[in-house]
Amino acid sequence: SACLRSKKSGVRIPPGTHTQSQRETVGFIYCPLLILGAATLINTQQSRTFDVLSMGRLAVDLYANEIGFELRQVKSFSVYAGGCPANIAVGTRRLGLRVAMSSRVGTDGLSDGLIDFMNAEGINTDYVSRDPQHLPGLAFLSILPPETFPLVYFRPDPADSHLSLDDIQTAPI
Repeated sequence: SACLRSKKSGVRIPPGTHTQSQRETVGFIYCPLLILGAATLINTQQSRTFDVLSMGRLAVDLYANEIGFELRQVKSFSVYAGGCPANIAVGTRRLGLRVAMSSRVGTDGLSDGLIDFMNAEGINTDYVSRDPQHLPGLAFLSILPPETFPLVYFRPDPADSHLSLDDIQTAPI
């Protein structure tokens, strides 16, 4: 089959990655681990349309409850969903766009919480794979006003780093 070309960006979608009858991509911007744009997946069972498909890191951010303290001084943390792609998914959904997330998380309670949070935000998580062998990544952050956020990643072998072509092939791109 022939390449599709985005009308807006001119980006070509290679042969073999789509069929005209199954998928039509209206326009997208590709960044490492992130795809933004209007994507429509059409099959005989159902039709789903997303304005944004965010791909990549969906992890746990642990923010210090004590504002203005270095990490070494912090006594407690609050749990949030994190990762640039996850943040973009949440932000674009809150702006009213139809959003799906493609990532990989564990099967543990923290991963369950990430999925629950994304679903509560109205983000489609059908394309988030569950990996029983790996946990989500963690980031510990403190807040030093006005604009400093010291950060320590704890990512020895996180689930999102195992996002595979098989995981992505199911996503509506």
